[in-house]
Amino acid sequence: MGRHYLTFKKYFPKTTLFYETYEPSYLNDNSTYTIKKENWFLFPFSIQRIWGEFLRIKMYGNKGDIEFEEVRNLVQEIERQIK
Repeated sequence: MGRHYLTFKKYFPKTTLFYETYEPSYLNDNSTYTIKKENWFLFPFSIQRIWGEFLRIKMYGNKGDIEFEEVRNLVQEIERQIK
């Protein structure tokens, strides 16, 4: 949802967006996982999804494809934490 928000913010800056959140469920290793903000870090597959989304936000932000100034400091802080 973050990348979606940043894309709309860049191309439609005056638009008000309303989001409805949900808890997605995934079938992985023959088990169903419901991913929530309280447990996403417990499953390797959801960690990979979150990390991939972070990398896409960073890449598209640096290319100028999405609004980046709003999250640049957060991206830099995450990068400092992982080094």
